[in-house]
Amino acid sequence: MNTYWKNFIKTYISDTLYWYIPKGFTVKEENFESIRNKLKVLNKHNFKRFDKNLQTIIRKELIKKNLYIPKAKNQSEEDENAIVRVLKVVNTTLGLAWVNDSEKLHITEVGKKVLEDNNSYKEIIREQIHKFQFNKYKEYSIQVNPIYYLSKVIINLKDKYLTKDEYCLFIAKKMYNYDISKSIEEVERYRLLSDNSKNKIIEKIKSKKIPINKRKSIYETIFRNSTYAFNFFVSSNLFKLEKKSLNILDIQKLKTFIKENDKNNIWIEFREEKDWFYYYGNYNKKTAIEFALDYYRDISDVNNSINLFNFCKKNKISINNEILDKDFKSVLVDEKILEDFLERHLEELEEGLKLIGRQYPTITGPIDILANDKYGNIVVIELKKNRVADKVIGQISRYVTFFENEFEKQKIRAIIVGKNIDRNLEKSVKALKFQTDLYKFDYKVAFKKIN
Repeated sequence: MNTYWKNFIKTYISDTLYWYIPKGFTVKEENFESIRNKLKVLNKHNFKRFDKNLQTIIRKELIKKNLYIPKAKNQSEEDENAIVRVLKVVNTTLGLAWVNDSEKLHITEVGKKVLEDNNSYKEIIREQIHKFQFNKYKEYSIQVNPIYYLSKVIINLKDKYLTKDEYCLFIAKKMYNYDISKSIEEVERYRLLSDNSKNKIIEKIKSKKIPINKRKSIYETIFRNSTYAFNFFVSSNLFKLEKKSLNILDIQKLKTFIKENDKNNIWIEFREEKDWFYYYGNYNKKTAIEFALDYYRDISDVNNSINLFNFCKKNKISINNEILDKDFKSVLVDEKILEDFLERHLEELEEGLKLIGRQYPTITGPIDILANDKYGNIVVIELKKNRVADKVIGQISRYVTFFENEFEKQKIRAIIVGKNIDRNLEKSVKALKFQTDLYKFDYKVAFKKIN
């Protein structure tokens, strides 16, 4: 075995990270209708706490509607409710519902669209599969858009297909989208080997068992998951399964998908899982670049905002921007200064305000500042950030509605802070059903050279 493959094996067995696709219920097109029907059951319990009692109620409803047939007998209630936990995983994987044991169930915008649209719900689910990412919420984790990654690999392979062995060896452990060319090179090199040499590589890798499970290697773990993974990838309607290999379904369709993603796609540095889910569960038809620019401004990430703005200008990518090009950097800095100030001096805005969190993550988007007032009410504080009235009102309404559903017995109010408060915003605020206070701010910082 030459040095190239020895080094490959050493890297491969160095960690246990891989492209994990949840098991238990296979996501494939034949199951889309079943996924939708089960989502209808979840929707009946929207905004309810996803505790053991609710899980039991949902399981019984699934049985009643013939959406689930129990196979085992004499199980504990927790074991019987395993089907509901599988349902949770499927819907979060597809971005149709936020389901967390310690929080209330929330059907996302995309989930609601799937329920409402009888004609195109399958296409909506496919779009979610296209959008799916392995994202980072830890310091060391996979950051890959799998459908885009696979599309680029397979279309650039000489024979334009991918076997399960090749997927397990050269795809499923790649960490970043920029590893695509590396995967292509490895697959092509591997295909030049004899069957005997291929088997030696696999056997060597299989001999290294996972420390916490000494019966299986990382290769065997990935191979067992690959059936679920391949079905998930095929559900994108870009690939097909032939002789247990992943093949291109329609080459023109795949080229169009790649072209659109090459132009408009970008890796978004999400800070929190809820931030990622806000993007994934949002039915807004913005491109990833447009969403990223809004997101970075929302979280006051000046560096990423400016880098992305300059990237768009350099590559002549059109973006719907509310700030003049010449003012972009100064506006972002102003916004961050104000947010920094308010975080430390909320009492300057209103007596008795106490900070809960800054850039507070929710599945409806990150909230600039969340606070309690002196009466214990929740206060959503949103900075106008040079945005038009409709956009500001839309954001504040989403956030307040989210907290009204989360905390039904608690009063939720809002504050909007802006450098320029126009008549449209004043009129829009008057039409809101919840208390919203408008504050205008002004400050000047200037530097003058004196020598």
